[in-house]
Amino acid sequence: MSTTFWDLYSDIILEICRYFTVDELFYSFYPDVLPYLFEILTESHINLHLCLTNDSLLTGMLLSLINIDQVVYLHVSSDNIPLNEFNAVKTLTLNDVPNMNSIISKPFLLPSLQRLILIYSDHLSHQAENALRSAFARPSLKYLKLHLSNGDLLLPNNLFGQSFSIEQLVINTSCSKSILSFLFHSLPCLRILQIRTLMNSEFLMGTNQFGGGNAVAPLPPVINHRSLQILDLVWYHPIMVDITVLLTGLPNLKRCRLSGVMNSKELNGKIWHKLITETCSNLIRINLNMLIWTGIETEEIKTNFDQDMFFKHIDFELIPSDNEKELLILIGAFKRSIQ
Repeated sequence: MSTTFWDLYSDIILEICRYFTVDELFYSFYPDVLPYLFEILTESHINLHLCLTNDSLLTGMLLSLINIDQVVYLHVSSDNIPLNEFNAVKTLTLNDVPNMNSIISKPFLLPSLQRLILIYSDHLSHQAENALRSAFARPSLKYLKLHLSNGDLLLPNNLFGQSFSIEQLVINTSCSKSILSFLFHSLPCLRILQIRTLMNSEFLMGTNQFGGGNAVAPLPPVINHRSLQILDLVWYHPIMVDITVLLTGLPNLKRCRLSGVMNSKELNGKIWHKLITETCSNLIRINLNMLIWTGIETEEIKTNFDQDMFFKHIDFELIPSDNEKELLILIGAFKRSIQ
């Protein structure tokens, strides 16, 4: 005798449902067991994940089957979704939604919102500035992720001097060192920061508060952010002076991951030794994964690195690239022993 859906205990059904969004459940179980399934979901008060598109018929049907107060994760890809009744949503993803700012800027919408993910394609990337301003202004927001498929991050105007409650920030686009400094200045509660691409140059895209030109600008001498504990940064062409300035201003940083592209001149064991053992004495772990351009001096650079006692001591490696003979890869992890 084979087991059917109707033979499953309700707790097993609920456990299965935790791995699916409401719309996925709808398509998977329509039409035979759908009413029974959603009856179990409603009676259980289980947290629901819901994805809504511009299909108004499907949206209406899904909302009629569930208790809206059970929806804690909402993924929206249309600006025609009625959001005024989603009082329990804690995580909201706006995926290429026109006029995102009109949703984020209304404090009476989504009063329980703590996590916000903004995804922009090329044709909407110009709207990110206003949406970012509204997101920063929401006092309950703890997590913010911004994804731009193309272009660089520009800061909204009129944000200086304000203080925001965000604790975790993920920027999946390129930004400048001036923006990094601004983020440290304006987010005193920030504990986790992840940036996909940090550029050394300040790019002029229209008019912004940082002025124009493509000049390389150093980090300011003092950053002083005491809350940040985890930093994951992809950095193109950093110099040791900037790395030292950055990490010196983060006295409570516990974990750091640096990736990107670095000049071979920055492979100075004495500077790295001072940085890790003295400057960043509270740092528990640092991971490196940097591309090192060497030109015609590849063998000499590799030999000098292998003979450096500090790099040997902390198990950093400089290995050849599989695809480019003038490219080496600096990898390694330093973990401090906790007494």
